[in-house]
Amino acid sequence: MLKSVRLFLLTLLAVGTLMGASVGSASAAEEKISRDQVLAIPDKATAEWTPIGGFQVQLRYGTYNGTQYAWAKLDNYPSDRQGGIWLESSSDSGATWATRSIYSTTVSNFTEGIATSSSSSFVMRACYRGPETNKWCTDKW
Repeated sequence: MLKSVRLFLLTLLAVGTLMGASVGSASAAEEKISRDQVLAIPDKATAEWTPIGGFQVQLRYGTYNGTQYAWAKLDNYPSDRQGGIWLESSSDSGATWATRSIYSTTVSNFTEGIATSSSSSFVMRACYRGPETNKWCTDKW
């Protein structure tokens, strides 16, 4: 009888833990969304931009499934030019940066979307490097 009660209580604990985990994960937002999902965002806007010759590197943002995401984009980018575009984020107000999504411009002129944060120390920027050695980034946002 004691074994049955113990087994019953362990089963209840396990089921309760699993149910709690599944509810929590279902409501959590994705940290990164694909480029196809970025394209599906209807309310795209530009947060920051930096001119480079006849084109711009832009930090764009918009809402997907109730979560705000940001991504890097090249606007008016010449198709015969090579380089790289990426998104960086910082959790210490820009003292250090982490590359979050990077693409060769021969593949795409924009990156995946990365979830933004309401933390005042979390900032993002879009960057570009072309065939020359210069690196251009937008201001942090």
